[in-house]
Amino acid sequence: MAHEATVNTHRTKWWSGGKSPFNIEYGKVMMWYFLMSDAFTFGAFLISYGTTRFSQNFWPDPNVVFNALPGAGHANLPLVFVSIMTFILIISSVTMVLAVHAGHNRKKADVQKWLLWTIVGGLAFLGCQALEWHHLLTAEHATLIDGKIELISQTTRHNPWGI
Repeated sequence: MAHEATVNTHRTKWWSGGKSPFNIEYGKVMMWYFLMSDAFTFGAFLISYGTTRFSQNFWPDPNVVFNALPGAGHANLPLVFVSIMTFILIISSVTMVLAVHAGHNRKKADVQKWLLWTIVGGLAFLGCQALEWHHLLTAEHATLIDGKIELISQTTRHNPWGI
């Protein structure tokens, strides 16, 4: 009986304040909020991509789009540009890890050096993305307009369904 009284006095009162009812750390809850918001955002982008993709009369052929390499003319180089962009992205991730490692070791000059290289890699990747989007939007594609096939670029300046 004395043991039972001791157990009851040490029971946690979850709703008395100061305690989490689910015993979850604040950082873990915030990480779940971040993951859920990231999933919802990515899902919204996929839905809007699908809506745009299926509302168009024509969509560029990926076999042609991914064979292009800016500055190489019409050379048939499948996935070379995509591989270059992937390499740039991976290397900029490595430089960021090196900057964090240098920060843990309190080496300010190394942190600045690796962050500068990370920024250069990020700008190079964004430049490649700009080239890819420019090619997608300005290259002429065959499109069915008013029962005739016309060559137009994939822009918002022209309504493929007429006036």
